Amino acid sequence: MSGIEHVFLAAVALSWGAAWLILLLVAARLVLRRHVAPGMLFAGWLLVAGMLLMPLRLPVPWHPLGLGQTAKLRPAALPLPAVDADAPGVLDELQAGVAYPLGPVAPEIAARQATELINFDVFEVSVSTSRSLVGSAALIWLAGAAGLLLLRGIAVMRLRRKLVRTRLRVDRRIAAAVVQGCATLGIPRTPEIVVTSMVGTPALWGIFRPQLLFPAGFADRLSADELRWVVQHELAHLRRRDLLAQTFLQAACIVHWFNPLVWLAARLARHDCELACDAFVLRHAKADDGGDYGRTLLKVLGRASGGNRLPNAVGIVEGKRLLLKRITRIADYRRGHLRPVLVGAMLVGGFVFVGYTAPESRRVEKPAVESVPVTDPVAPALRPPANRLSTEMQAKLAARRAETEAKQRAMKFDLRAVGEVGGVPVALMDVNGEPTLVIQGSRILAYGVQAIDPQRKELVLRYRDEPVRVLTITDPRPVEFPEIPPERVEQMLRNPAYLDNLSAYNRSIPAAVIQAWGSIRRDAKESILLNYLRSGFVMTYVFQDNTISASPRRLFEPEIRETRNNRRLAFIESLSPQQQADYAGGLQSVINITAPREVQEAQTAAGKERAERQAKVIENLTPDQRALYEAIPAGQKP
Repeated sequence: MSGIEHVFLAAVALSWGAAWLILLLVAARLVLRRHVAPGMLFAGWLLVAGMLLMPLRLPVPWHPLGLGQTAKLRPAALPLPAVDADAPGVLDELQAGVAYPLGPVAPEIAARQATELINFDVFEVSVSTSRSLVGSAALIWLAGAAGLLLLRGIAVMRLRRKLVRTRLRVDRRIAAAVVQGCATLGIPRTPEIVVTSMVGTPALWGIFRPQLLFPAGFADRLSADELRWVVQHELAHLRRRDLLAQTFLQAACIVHWFNPLVWLAARLARHDCELACDAFVLRHAKADDGGDYGRTLLKVLGRASGGNRLPNAVGIVEGKRLLLKRITRIADYRRGHLRPVLVGAMLVGGFVFVGYTAPESRRVEKPAVESVPVTDPVAPALRPPANRLSTEMQAKLAARRAETEAKQRAMKFDLRAVGEVGGVPVALMDVNGEPTLVIQGSRILAYGVQAIDPQRKELVLRYRDEPVRVLTITDPRPVEFPEIPPERVEQMLRNPAYLDNLSAYNRSIPAAVIQAWGSIRRDAKESILLNYLRSGFVMTYVFQDNTISASPRRLFEPEIRETRNNRRLAFIESLSPQQQADYAGGLQSVINITAPREVQEAQTAAGKERAERQAKVIENLTPDQRALYEAIPAGQKP
């Protein structure tokens, strides 16, 4: 899948997880609204926004939304895209371990890949959908988010221009009330005051350069005390940084515009923001001023000339229904009570745990390996002989070997399908119930695949010196092995990344696949294996005792060995007799680490001298010789 599809799936997973948190907070808001400080409820909505925008979670062994199970939407298996092997960057990704189907894709295969299913697990319930549907949904999501962001930006720019055109003279009473309010609330910088016909009630607007907006003639309708209450409310929004918080919530709405619960959360958060601002004003007022403040809110609403529909703004009046609740909370306000704060702190702490933690994933634990002390490299030996180990250690090692051999002998093999890919016999089999692909020469732990007979549908396994085991198909399974035509085989054999030893044996299984292998459906596992096979690699997966291992092999190994030897022989034959002698004499020799130190030093010096002769030969190659030398796979170069 493309990057935008991965981002879309991550946004859906975050939105799904946050939906439960929103429902929990709505329920807590209804039940505990008289026992929780409004500021704590507003902090809970900010935590929801943070959960929607930040995917990082702290793993914990127990989680209330899933005991050991991840309550999220996640892909169980993703089909790999098909690309051209000659495309830029594909060879580098092949060397990095990315399994791409090589070569151009036929129209019928491309049409089939467009409708391939992507499997998801939602609370352990498997859900499937097509790749094309996911891609279309991702584009719709991106278009919706971009459209909302564009509309918000246009609205802010238009409002800024209109405020400049409709700006009126500032009343002295308003200016004096703002200066006094800043001193009362401890605001070091006085915000800019704008009197305009764009607003019906006072409001605070602007994140980086906040402005106090007042309707024209607003001060003439209020007394000095009433004007002071209105100004203190707007300055309380500034002191609490509510504009920044509202922007944070709106960003969550833009990213998760498809989730109606997110919009509900933003609306309720705006209501709780006003209640928290009222509580903030009352904490800085005198003990008996709550009634005057409530009467001021009623008077402002009664004389308001219209509502405010401004982007990124907060005001003193947000609607008649909310105003009734605010008046009730103002009348019930009790200064210095700790119970609402403590209950709110417990609620917020619980939401932090639920929203910012996730159940631990099942990790693949590597078997413990007893460390063996390593001596000086120039010492007679690199590790002590086995007879120098303690009796207890020898007994542990012997018991571990016996246990491992018993498990390997008890392994169950079930041959399911045999076919040919590019003329190479390939078998699909179950190992302890897990699907895996093998070719001749594959290793399944201590077992070796000795032969595969496509005609007789048989597979021969060998375990050390024991008699061979011949497997036959007992439960035929229809499997569509990928087709690789001869021209594609030739293209792969010309690919240095495919010929190189390192490109095969350094291929690693993605960590996400390792951790999720036990929960992936069987058809998805087979799809992953066949995608590797389509790219020319056989990944023999073995899942046992919560550990997974793989034996990667290239599909056309005899042809690969022949191609590599031919390229190396062609380069050697292009050298002169003296160059051949110097080049061959420069091959790295083995240093006897059990020899005395002076012998090892002599061997090391001789090896450096041979390496210098070979380096000189490579440095003085002709252009034709260098082209042949560069064609040698890196694994064959000294």
